[in-house]
Amino acid sequence: MMSLKKFLIFCLLLCISVTSFSQFEVNIKGSFPGASGKKIRLFEFSDQISLRHKFIDSSIIDKNNEFSFSFTSFNPKYIFFRIDHSSTGFYIEPGKNYVINFDSVDFKNIDIRRNPYLEPIDLLLKISSSESPILNELIDSLEYMLQGFLNENLSANRRRQLAPLVIKFKEKTDSVFLGIDNLYFKNYYKYLLGRYMRIANAKPDYLLGLEYFYDMEVLYDNTAYMDFFNSYFDSFIFTGSKGIKIQDIEFTINELGSYTALMDSLGKDSLLRNEVLRELVLLKSMDKLYYNRDFNRNNIEKILNQVINHSKFNRHKEIAENIIYSRTYLRPGSQAPDLFLMDGKENVFELKDLNGKFLYLSFYTSWCVPCMEEFPIKEILYQKYGDFIHFVSVSVDRYKTQYEQFNRNNKYSWQFYHFKDNFELLDDYHVRAFPLFVLISPDGKIVSHTAQYPSQMIQGYFDYLKFQYFNTDREQRRKIFEDINR
Repeated sequence: MMSLKKFLIFCLLLCISVTSFSQFEVNIKGSFPGASGKKIRLFEFSDQISLRHKFIDSSIIDKNNEFSFSFTSFNPKYIFFRIDHSSTGFYIEPGKNYVINFDSVDFKNIDIRRNPYLEPIDLLLKISSSESPILNELIDSLEYMLQGFLNENLSANRRRQLAPLVIKFKEKTDSVFLGIDNLYFKNYYKYLLGRYMRIANAKPDYLLGLEYFYDMEVLYDNTAYMDFFNSYFDSFIFTGSKGIKIQDIEFTINELGSYTALMDSLGKDSLLRNEVLRELVLLKSMDKLYYNRDFNRNNIEKILNQVINHSKFNRHKEIAENIIYSRTYLRPGSQAPDLFLMDGKENVFELKDLNGKFLYLSFYTSWCVPCMEEFPIKEILYQKYGDFIHFVSVSVDRYKTQYEQFNRNNKYSWQFYHFKDNFELLDDYHVRAFPLFVLISPDGKIVSHTAQYPSQMIQGYFDYLKFQYFNTDREQRRKIFEDINR
């Protein structure tokens, strides 16, 4: 049995732990008139180079149009809500409570023919609380002043003429904001103004690098810092550095595929003597060069994996993982996202149901004319290739009744499903326009995302797949897919 002394120590440690974590708890309560029954999802950016979305939590907006979230955050950061296809966000700080009020949206009367990716719904929110959310107020005030300055001066002046105006603007805003104690905002203000000092060519680029990045703390969660970082180092190894030779970069990537050699090459620029900054610039460069045909993509992935396995900095390991994920997601040969579809008769289709057949998956809406034009051709393909290809169509119509009416009026032979407000599915398959066709192999791997339409002569590709796939053994099929996906 636990002694009284040990029990008291345990209770003390538990109280300290609860108290410690409570100072990092963020509580959000909100209302959204017109959105009752909608799922509201909360995200942050996993990092500000790959911009991969990181899920925090989700909630169903109740019958009173209210919702709430509670989560832990150790740093101030930008978070954003997603409702249906739309999103908006704000800045949070650890240990604060926020009350969010969205402007009313009548979701029931939104034009059903509106493409939400081309014409997104603007979600407007107001933040109110007994605890003044000072960070958002400060950033909004700064951005408002900056936008007014840009509207007044940017179009009327050339870049060289902007320099004295930006300096004058900085003097004006310094008098307003320099006394603010909020550390996140102080850095936000510093790097936002620094970026515009660079745009206006107010100082030589190298001096700006020394002032804003050399031997400075890397502010991974500060959006203004990372915006300036991304713009400053976007083409740094090609045009921004006097010490780095592009021949060295090409050799270390294409011939060596070596993280260590690349770090040594980048270290020849005195601005990058700091190992943390240098490795972050390496990650930015790998992301930038990924689709550059002059560089070996496999070696870029090799270097990123070396960062994951050997970096001293956990945030850099996470960024490297996110870059690989973002660049390889839905690429031919990658694992297809999970799929769970159910029709009105409770018939279920999942990836595990492929049973040795390919899957020709399409996303459509009943009001999309190009979608409708493909269906008669798709029927012909189904009749010819249905023995080795599953044909599945997913309706993204806003209302299930539209999907049901379409099925009553049209008698096609393959299986149709409705997405049932599963916006995670649309996110997973990067559905951004209609129609979208995806071809998936019998082992659940992507063969082609944004595959050819039925009208684009995909029949010849189906013939090729049928001959190659069903006239070879398993090892030969693997090599065929490697050739297809290369």
